[in-house]
Amino acid sequence: MEPIAGTGLCPGIAVGQAIVYEDAASLMKFARLEADSERILVSGPFVPTEIAVSLRVRIIGKAWDEELPRPTRSEIVPAVGALGNLMERAQDGDLLVVDGYRGMVYVNPDARVVARYQEEMERSRRPQRVMLEIRHIPAQTQDGRQIAFYADAAGLEEAWAGIEQGADGVALLRQEAILSADGLPLDVRGQEERYRQIGTDYGGKTIVVEGFNFHEDALRRQMESLLRSGDTAVFALTLPLEWGNLRTQEARGPYGKALHAAQQGRFVVRPLEIGAHLIAPAQLDEALTLIVEDDFLTIDADRIAEVLASWLPGAYPLLAADVLETLSAIAGQSIRYSKPVYLCGRMSITADILPVMIGLGWSRFGVAPEAISMMKDIVRAVSVTACKELADRIAGAASEEEAARLLLDFAAGPGGEV
Repeated sequence: MEPIAGTGLCPGIAVGQAIVYEDAASLMKFARLEADSERILVSGPFVPTEIAVSLRVRIIGKAWDEELPRPTRSEIVPAVGALGNLMERAQDGDLLVVDGYRGMVYVNPDARVVARYQEEMERSRRPQRVMLEIRHIPAQTQDGRQIAFYADAAGLEEAWAGIEQGADGVALLRQEAILSADGLPLDVRGQEERYRQIGTDYGGKTIVVEGFNFHEDALRRQMESLLRSGDTAVFALTLPLEWGNLRTQEARGPYGKALHAAQQGRFVVRPLEIGAHLIAPAQLDEALTLIVEDDFLTIDADRIAEVLASWLPGAYPLLAADVLETLSAIAGQSIRYSKPVYLCGRMSITADILPVMIGLGWSRFGVAPEAISMMKDIVRAVSVTACKELADRIAGAASEEEAARLLLDFAAGPGGEV
């Protein structure tokens, strides 16, 4: 049976019975269930509150017809959205498989599919001590290519979750992590304390920080605090593309002026790496030049995929032939000039797309912290050669349906059982 394709909202896998929420009257169904019953919540445009549902039912997975925001950390269970017509296909009691890694949902799947996902779930339940050892070993393909995974962290809690999952660093540390309770940037001392804590906890690994875009003074304070913290980690600051080449003190605009001011102090411990942050498809072509000029680049795959989806139908906008060609060229430039480029995508860099990106030459990914150990397992199960062959077949696919079938065949076949 073919899965229903959607958008992965929370990584993870859930296998269980469906309970369908249509409107407020549906809450009576929850009240009739035995206490602590486990169900996968199926919902359309109206989603019941966590409080109403959790009175008797433990929700182990979620599947939504609508394109909904990513749940908060307190609500995290495997979740897939933008499924379109799941409400018409699923009924109370149906067996569902929710694959938040790949953005797919199976309704009443056959025994082979259930067995494959149960085995995948079982692998994730290995003894904690063994898991921690494996998580902290760098991920390497079967033919020796090392692939790095960084925590794409919206806050301090997620940055620290990345350590537990074996992250190779942080990319990106979002602005929210360095804001005070009232939503304003901390002062230099407060920011420095947070950066030093994160840098120390990560043992000197690379921490790519999203630059403040409030005003010049806010960015100046951020740069000063990063420079003061440079003895604890390799800090890098990524800034919007429109401010031009930010590696030189002569750079135009407030960001360049703030960098110049920060570098005049005696507190500089280590040079602060500066790179451009690309958020739109039209900016990808400029990456080929920016790699030469900047210290590094970050590419927000989620925002780019969102724009592409507005004019490219289907669940895999990043797999369009011209997009794949550009991404391949960027990866090649990164290798040629020995400049790191981080492909960041909490939602768009999924388990099924990962082998394609490896095949294009990518080796640095910023992903949701809770997905890192799973991604490392996938890397260890594939070869670069097989990933390149997959990427070539995807680029030549005649339709998205053919591309989706190629991804499924690769995941289940001997060429890369992921």
